[in-house]
Amino acid sequence: MKGSIKAAALLQRELGDWWQDDRRHWCAYCGIPMRQKFGLGRPIPDTKATRDHLVPKAHGSGGLTIPACHGCNRSKGALSLAEFLCSQHFAEVRRRKHRNKWPIHDLLLASALASLQQAEKLLKPPVANDTANYSRLPVDGVKRSRSKKPHQATEQTMVE
Repeated sequence: MKGSIKAAALLQRELGDWWQDDRRHWCAYCGIPMRQKFGLGRPIPDTKATRDHLVPKAHGSGGLTIPACHGCNRSKGALSLAEFLCSQHFAEVRRRKHRNKWPIHDLLLASALASLQQAEKLLKPPVANDTANYSRLPVDGVKRSRSKKPHQATEQTMVE
């Protein structure tokens, strides 16, 4: 576990914080400039700024995001980054000469960081939950029933 934290910190230092620097204004995949606001009632254009989950929410993520235009984010959908990098959409948008698109190795580093964060979440031991074990008897042998209001709790003696 300690090694993955060091690796994640190293990758984060290598990539920087793209939500704090100017990279947040361009799509990481195709490099087009993105806009934050649009008029109400209009269709969402492909240049709308969104956050793309590197490990899709459909795969249990909720973690690392990168800036992506609405068009690329919609095309990626629930695909993994590796699947998206092999897609027709990605091949087409990378042919365009936008200078602000992320290099492939930065996308792969960000994906590795997201995978490390997801693995770390999966490997953490579950937090003890007092409601999960409420039916166990305490040391004194008295079972305490749960009620909605704490001041109305009752005690029952267990009959063996």
